[in-house]
Amino acid sequence: MALTVVAVATLVRQLAGLPAAGIVADVALALYLAVEAPKLPRLCKIMVVTALALAALAVARQPDGVAAMAGAFGRATLVAALLAALGFVNEAARTSPLIRRCGTALIAQPSQRRYLIMTLGAHLFALVLGVGVLTLLGSMIVRSNAAASARGDAALVRQRLRELSMGLMRGFCTMPMWSPLSIGLAVVLAVVPGVSWDRLIPVAAAMSVSFLALGWLLDGMKLVPAFSGGALPREEAAPLDWRPMARFAALALLIAGGALGVTALAGVALNEGVMLTVPVVGIGWLIAQYARYGLSNAVGFTAGRLRRRLFGMFPNYRIEICLIGAGTIMGSALGALVPPDLVRGAIQAAGLAPAPLAAALLLAIIVSAQAGMGAVVGVTILGSAIPDPSALQLTPLMLAVTFLCAWALSSGSAVYGTTLVILSRMTEQPGGVMAFRWNGAFTVLGYLLSVAWLLALAGFP
Repeated sequence: MALTVVAVATLVRQLAGLPAAGIVADVALALYLAVEAPKLPRLCKIMVVTALALAALAVARQPDGVAAMAGAFGRATLVAALLAALGFVNEAARTSPLIRRCGTALIAQPSQRRYLIMTLGAHLFALVLGVGVLTLLGSMIVRSNAAASARGDAALVRQRLRELSMGLMRGFCTMPMWSPLSIGLAVVLAVVPGVSWDRLIPVAAAMSVSFLALGWLLDGMKLVPAFSGGALPREEAAPLDWRPMARFAALALLIAGGALGVTALAGVALNEGVMLTVPVVGIGWLIAQYARYGLSNAVGFTAGRLRRRLFGMFPNYRIEICLIGAGTIMGSALGALVPPDLVRGAIQAAGLAPAPLAAALLLAIIVSAQAGMGAVVGVTILGSAIPDPSALQLTPLMLAVTFLCAWALSSGSAVYGTTLVILSRMTEQPGGVMAFRWNGAFTVLGYLLSVAWLLALAGFP
């Protein structure tokens, strides 16, 4: 019930701009965290307690601590509301024959083709669906990758799960590097003075393509088998049936088009458009699954199912919401507690040349994101500490590229970040396995690729 209040109050706050609704959402989220915290794993409890302690310290010691924490709770409630809305689509996908057929067609393809289809599809759909693409495509992966489809070969089942989940994750994580709709690009443009979107986006798009190509070479082509789980026996590929793929694409486009349409007609932000559209599409999808019983019966069956499942859907997100909320609060508290002058002094004392300095900043953001704070915290803190990049012999373009690369690589390597928390639950794989064993080589090589980009850009203003 508390999460339902969070979702409704957040939507009212976003649409009507009522501060009172925001307070209701914040209180409901705090209540949700308090009720669900005892059910969390020990490490998650530690993160929640640490975040609340830092928040109290920021409020007590900093003049702007209250405003910083209000902003942090606002972002956390927005994520919680979005996850609650996505629960309707996830519930429909759980039993959809379309998801099963589409996944079966994809699974039957050779490794290099199925990885490429998944990562490009995730990248394009993420432009509008955002984090929703993880639940939508994640459901398809899990439902289709059964032992029967691999003739009982458990190793092949696990290899397919690795390929498709990594393709999904990397397609999603590289989208914020260049999309004008992404939070990542908006934050970078806001904190880096002197860089314009028309100069940054072409470079960022080329970087995004290079990251996607790196992932395909590793887990699609298996250029280095040791980095992709080892070589497996050659699979018998079936002809690709595009019909279920086309229907699935139409469904994703319906969600995307609906969100964009609501955004344009109602004059709201894209997140609000997604929150308004996704439940409607999810309920319609459920009704369509019962259509053979007639419209009135289909509506009745759907209503009964939602009544039975409502209190089972939302608690499933307790780990995601608690970890994401704790990370957001922790990061904002640290941002309020750490003086920008202190960070600026440490950077200047290092005395590094432009490219090594950018590489060091990139690494610092990736490492700090492992605590669950997300790249946004490191980017914001460093951006505030570097009001004039030229004072450190950095060009605005280099600093912006550093932040965007850090955003992409952090998303796929932070065990307690949004991306891996959601994928870990969807695939029932430990976050550490996905972040380090499956994606570790990509993160290291992606870092080296980023450094190469920085070296190439060192001479550009």
